[in-house]
Amino acid sequence: MSEQPAPYNAANEAHVKGRKRREDRERLKREEAERFVMGDERGRLFVWWVLSECGMFRECFTGNSNTFHLLGKRSIGLQLTTELEKNTPDEFLQMWNEHLNEKKRNEKEDEAMRTKPTAAGNEEAKTESGET
Repeated sequence: MSEQPAPYNAANEAHVKGRKRREDRERLKREEAERFVMGDERGRLFVWWVLSECGMFRECFTGNSNTFHLLGKRSIGLQLTTELEKNTPDEFLQMWNEHLNEKKRNEKEDEAMRTKPTAAGNEEAKTESGET
């Protein structure tokens, strides 16, 4: 029979160092992935959507037990925000600016649609005034 490896032992210095090396490798790979995603406008758009879905930009309190669910989602968003601010601060700010610019563009578009007369709107105005 083959011998089973010894379980992790926090008192064993070799085990602790090995675990630390592995955690450092995983952290570096995750940070590289963050830089990759945040380095592209499409990635930043996706991250903004994730943060929005996590409830980062709205109130969580509902007055009932759903508050706990929303706070759990928001906790993930806070963790992601902390990581992004730490590892990709310039791209994080760029993401915010892209969102604000898109919001302004959408508001201008909406305003133009509200103030621009349409063919149907002109016909309605003519019939209301008695024109044919």
